[in-house]
Amino acid sequence: MAKTISTPTLVASTDPKEDSATRFRRLANYRSKKAISAIRQLGQLGKPEYKKTEDEISKLESALLTEVRAAISSLRSGKSDLGDII
Repeated sequence: MAKTISTPTLVASTDPKEDSATRFRRLANYRSKKAISAIRQLGQLGKPEYKKTEDEISKLESALLTEVRAAISSLRSGKSDLGDII
């Protein structure tokens, strides 16, 4: 069973001297929780009451994996080259 993640709330920094590492950790935590929640919601579409084709599932899988790879690559390279979603 999937672990429950509460809906993230972005907490703006109250510290005007927040360094970039602290800001990265704060934003990465917030954004990753949102992404995980959205992915789990997509997983709910696997229920039998939703009609889908193998082709639709494959396209969704491909789009998600492409975006995850691009985001990780961007994190590693320090460059943002993220395009349109799907």
